[in-house]
Amino acid sequence: MLEQLDLRIDVQPKVIGPFAFGTATHVTNGSTRKPGVFGITQIQIKPGEDDARLRELTRPIMQEIAEMPGFISSTTSLTSEGFATTLTAWEDMEAAKNAVAGSTHKLAMQAFFEQDGLGESAWTSFWTDGQLNKRWQRCGECKNMTIVTDSQTCKCGAPLTNSAWY
Repeated sequence: MLEQLDLRIDVQPKVIGPFAFGTATHVTNGSTRKPGVFGITQIQIKPGEDDARLRELTRPIMQEIAEMPGFISSTTSLTSEGFATTLTAWEDMEAAKNAVAGSTHKLAMQAFFEQDGLGESAWTSFWTDGQLNKRWQRCGECKNMTIVTDSQTCKCGAPLTNSAWY
């Protein structure tokens, strides 16, 4: 019944040895541009206590940045042990820095910095295109892997139908 409602059901342990399991979300606006910057945020929250609050703050941030110029895609994850990571692809540094200035992001930062606020620790960074390797994609016609180029066509001449970097 849940699958008929288009709900995903994943049964997994909370922790096995050094592995902690959780949830992830991916958002994109469909951009096929090559990333120039990746933003990485990692936050450690109190497991169970801050999960809902972090999700409440993250959803509107993702909605806001998905509409911003230069946004490509973002993936967030939250483990059962309270470790959250967000990886966001941007076209350039200016676009990435504009996201941090967004109103919903500022609310999340306030929640982090207030006394006894959200989280135990955090780390943020922007990574620029030092070595972004070529992107490979399987051709729908000849079924071979091909390097995605600006022409977005395979060596066999067929168009590449999904040439996004996310």
